[in-house]
Amino acid sequence: PLVEVGRFDDVWEAAPELKNMETFEKEYFVPLYHKVIDVLHGISPDKWALYQWHHYPPPQHIYYGTPSAPARIPLRRERIVYAPHYYGSDPVKAVTRYLADAGVSGVPILLGEYGPPTFCNTDTDLETQAAYRNNFIRSVREYDRYVFGQVKAWWLGTGPQPLTCDDPRSKKTWAMFYGEPEALGPERKYIMDLVVRPRPLAVAGVVHTFGFDFMTRRFHMRFTPGEAEAPSEIFIPLERHFPDGFRVLLGDVVLSLDTAAPEGLQVAKNPRRLDAKGFRWDGRRQRLIVDRWPQPETGELTLEVIPGAQD
Repeated sequence: PLVEVGRFDDVWEAAPELKNMETFEKEYFVPLYHKVIDVLHGISPDKWALYQWHHYPPPQHIYYGTPSAPARIPLRRERIVYAPHYYGSDPVKAVTRYLADAGVSGVPILLGEYGPPTFCNTDTDLETQAAYRNNFIRSVREYDRYVFGQVKAWWLGTGPQPLTCDDPRSKKTWAMFYGEPEALGPERKYIMDLVVRPRPLAVAGVVHTFGFDFMTRRFHMRFTPGEAEAPSEIFIPLERHFPDGFRVLLGDVVLSLDTAAPEGLQVAKNPRRLDAKGFRWDGRRQRLIVDRWPQPETGELTLEVIPGAQD
């Protein structure tokens, strides 16, 4: 029978046979995940299954600050990824919680949805827009610091109606574009400038941390290079963040890309004559391609991208 779930604080109150949270998780929630993951892997053995813990009802969601409950029981399956969501304003608290959740099962994290919603005055009120940007920057700084994969929440928006303050149906949207429908109009630049930021896409080795300072336009990535079975790729949105060109700093090696010069990526400094031939620039896809990393004197390297083609 259908039940008005909204009347109950928790799902086990709506279904007395679930008894309590512990019974619900151990006897229903986790076994169901195991069955679904086994079926998925039976169909596609090489694929990875994404999961998150059960959602709080909206009042608890607001009270606890995260949309889902903490993980308490390990999912004993291979090729699984913890994929929680987060839209709030305390990313340090959320990241700390999610790292602990992923640790319960010893799995990697992919942020399945992230990013706060846009309200009707976010587009027009500069003070509100500045607060939105600051919250967004704090969030992505934490995600990048811990090398989280991320998917921007609901980039197509929440419905066909335009976001207007005089329409009571139109309270908020997650759309990154204006217009109706919300995928064909111009971009919300105050969102897209933060989403479209430098980041590693594929790296031969292990990335320990990375980040982009939006004020200084400086990107850094600390990593341990490894043998390259395929080229490494670093996304550098040239037109958006580096219209005056950029320099790549990797130990003693300095590479330079001058947008006004036809030569493309050049070796500007290489005092120890390290092998820098493995670097090239893919202008169409705005990616720094590295066929092989120079061998470091220590295990780790730090790659930096800074604005301007000249010192």
